[in-house]
Amino acid sequence: MKNFVLFPALLWTGVALAAPKTPQKMPPQKVKPGMVSVAQVRHTIEQNEKRYGQAMKEGDATTYMSLFAPDARVLRGNMVITGRDKLGAAFKKGPKFKDVVFAIQAVDVSGDLAYEVGSYKVTLASGKVNTGNYVEIWKHQPDNTWKIQVEATVPHQ
Repeated sequence: MKNFVLFPALLWTGVALAAPKTPQKMPPQKVKPGMVSVAQVRHTIEQNEKRYGQAMKEGDATTYMSLFAPDARVLRGNMVITGRDKLGAAFKKGPKFKDVVFAIQAVDVSGDLAYEVGSYKVTLASGKVNTGNYVEIWKHQPDNTWKIQVEATVPHQ
């Protein structure tokens, strides 16, 4: 039994001794030619979110669909909608909106993907107000645009 207890203790000690004494500083990541900064992507996402909200208020399915990648996935409640065409059909059947507000809380970029975290407040035409949080994964497209690849919403209860 002593050996059983002693082995994990020795292993942990060895791992602790092998760990560096001081944290290593990572060099700043350089932006390579052709890459974009987080600030540039955030600006693009902010502009697209304005178009998204306007499309929702106007019931503009064409603009709404143009913000999504062809094979996008949207998770709403217990539904998963896959593909831009199905998103457009669901949008056309959905509720009418009086006001839509997105508050972006964070954006970061890694290669051709970016994520956005935020909150939303939508007022339906009926006057009912819905609030919640969302996460979107944006993908850089061959035509140099950013499209929503994945969207998940979490309504406040």
